[in-house]
Amino acid sequence: MNEISPIRAPLMASAHGIIPTDFESVWRMSTVLCKTGMIPACFKDKPEDTAAAIMWGMEIGISPIVSLQSIAVINGRPSLWGDILPAMVTKAGHKLDETIEGDGATLKATCVLTRRDGHTVTRSFSMADAKRAGLATKTGPWTQYPQRMVQMRARSWAVRDGAADVLRGLQVAEEQQDAMRDITPQKAETLDIPDAPEPPKVTAVEQAQDAPEPIADEAGFLSKLEDDRSFCASVEDVAELKELNADIIARLSTAGQSKAASILEVE
Repeated sequence: MNEISPIRAPLMASAHGIIPTDFESVWRMSTVLCKTGMIPACFKDKPEDTAAAIMWGMEIGISPIVSLQSIAVINGRPSLWGDILPAMVTKAGHKLDETIEGDGATLKATCVLTRRDGHTVTRSFSMADAKRAGLATKTGPWTQYPQRMVQMRARSWAVRDGAADVLRGLQVAEEQQDAMRDITPQKAETLDIPDAPEPPKVTAVEQAQDAPEPIADEAGFLSKLEDDRSFCASVEDVAELKELNADIIARLSTAGQSKAASILEVE
């Protein structure tokens, strides 16, 4: 019987690189690329994540290789690094103009997005804005490269507000990083509960004092109990007799209690 070879979906080569044509070709490309050392660590040995990034890139018109360098998953959402935004805006026929002015506390970046129909959207971000947002003293790029960070934020706002057709629902990575949340499971708080106090020790004398007082004529009581039992005509009568004499039976000796139980036994 001849072995049947699986059909391999083609990978189309174009001026923009190799472009997969269906899901099988996306998967084949992902399983190869995720094993290389030339992609970001977040995709290493993760063909599923690699495939998702490639497909997201195809949705917004960028090639698979560029997608893996430009898309990151932050806070569970696919996000684009700000460096790719000018290229995407230009490809869509829009235009970006950016300016940075001032220094230190007066630092401010402004980004003007001009759409191909002439409509403009202007957004600015300053160190005063960063201070209000709790970013100005944040360890990392905000303290090391403040000019770059205010520029990225102004760019992000301008593209989000003026070119949603370019982003198509994707977030901007630098902005998402500033809003990163700690998803480490919190340890359950350990309550300091004191040990339960030990019950007070009861001395032999106290035990003797608390014990019920024995009856004086145990044999006489048992004889009378036996006589009363002979007049019981039903199980209910026996139960009533037992209830009426319960306090006295509790004061009998162990042997006496055993004898009383034998007398009141219902056959």
